[in-house]
Amino acid sequence: MELDPRNVDALTDLATMLRVLRRYDEALEVLERERRLVPDDLQVLVDTGRCLLGLQRYSEAESVLRRALALNPYSAPALASAALAILTAPDLREVAGDLTISSDVRVQARRLLEVRDGEKE
Repeated sequence: MELDPRNVDALTDLATMLRVLRRYDEALEVLERERRLVPDDLQVLVDTGRCLLGLQRYSEAESVLRRALALNPYSAPALASAALAILTAPDLREVAGDLTISSDVRVQARRLLEVRDGEKE
């Protein structure tokens, strides 16, 4: 099967399949091609962040996911993935463990992002 390099839907599907198969490096290559076509696509940024999480590249994942949140601060997938990036980052596990658990993933994710921002100041 030949892939049209400009078919964003096909690239999205291919990247998703590769990510689900945990072939993160290959998925990132596809997502990079897709980002050149649609640089501000929320789903592409979230998928990129999820691949970076799979590769344990936490700070890069957090950065990409923050860009996704800048596009849509209410995106549940971006918030949840950003929270996961922070929770799994070795340098913040202890702080994140002290946070109270909220039933709303958006509230919890925002708290984690605020804690991370407070550390950087």
